[in-house]
Amino acid sequence: MADNLSQLLATPLQPLREQWRSPAQAELLRTARDRHEQSPDAYWAWVAERQTETGSTWTYPVAGVEALKPGSTGTAVPGHVYEIVDDNGKPVPPGTKGNLVLTQPFPTLARTVWDDPGRYQHAYFTRFPGCYCTNDEAVLDDDGHLWVLGRADDVINVAAHRISTMEIEAIATAHPQVAEAAVVGVFDATKGTVPVGFLTLLDGADPGQVKQEVSDQVASQLGGYARLGAVYLTSALPKTRTGKIMRRLLRDIVEHGAPQGDTSAMDDVAGLQAVQQAVQQAGGASPPAPAPAPAPAPAPAPAPTSASAAGA
Repeated sequence: MADNLSQLLATPLQPLREQWRSPAQAELLRTARDRHEQSPDAYWAWVAERQTETGSTWTYPVAGVEALKPGSTGTAVPGHVYEIVDDNGKPVPPGTKGNLVLTQPFPTLARTVWDDPGRYQHAYFTRFPGCYCTNDEAVLDDDGHLWVLGRADDVINVAAHRISTMEIEAIATAHPQVAEAAVVGVFDATKGTVPVGFLTLLDGADPGQVKQEVSDQVASQLGGYARLGAVYLTSALPKTRTGKIMRRLLRDIVEHGAPQGDTSAMDDVAGLQAVQQAVQQAGGASPPAPAPAPAPAPAPAPAPTSASAAGA
C-alpha cells in the first residue's frame, strides 16, 4: 500500500462511520494513519479543504482545540460559512450526502474570471443562486465535522443509480497489485452510462487476475449495477503538469478514439498514447481515420496555338 500513497493523496477519504464506509474506504483510512505515523507534517494533506478559487484553506481541525478525525476536514475557520444541500438547494441533515456550498463571501474568495465575468457567474453561482458552488460532495457528521467525499461532477448515473467514480477508484487502488487507477463513465445504449476503469499495475502483477478481482470487488462492495463495463491496463495515464489525471481524455478515447478537446494542459503525451493503445488492444474505439486527401484538380486544357487557330 505504501506504493499507492501518491495516488491516495488525490483520493478523498470516507468517514469511518459504518453507514458510510466500505472495506476499501476503511483501508484508505488505515493508510492515512500510517502516513501520519511516518510523517506527521504530511498528514495535513488529508485534513484541510481548499480550492484555487477560495484562495486559502477555509476548513481544518485545530490541533489541541478540537478532535482530529483522519479523513475529516474538521470545522470551518472563523469567518467562513458553508452548507450541505440537496440538488434542489435545501439543507440536508447530518449523515446525508449533499452538495457543498459556501453561503457567505470572505476576503480570499475569487471575485471573477479574468476577462470573462459571465463565466464566473455561470460556473459558481447559477446552480445554487446566492451561494458559491464548490462542485464537491460532502457530508456532515453528528459532531459537526465536515467530510469531503469527492467531485460532484465525478458522479455518474448507471441504470438510475448514482455512483461516485471515486468510490470505485478507492476499491481499485485498495488491490495490492494496483499502483494507480482512474474510472470514468461512458455512454451505454442500455444503461445510459457505465463505468470503465483504467489500471496501472505494479511489477510482477498478473493482469488477468487483477482485472477479474477488481471487477468482482466493485460489484461485491457497491452492487452489481456498478460492475465495470471494461477494465483497461495501461502503463501510464494522461495528467496535467500538477499531476491530476485528465479523466475527460480517458472518456474521449473510449468513446471516440482520440481527444475531442484541448490538451494543452497535458504534461506528457506518452500517457495519452499508452491509454489509446490499451483501448485499441482491448477492442475499443480506434482513432478516427484521417480525412481523405482532396482529389487533384483537373489540368487545364492547353491553349490553342496561333497555327491551329489559323488552320481552323
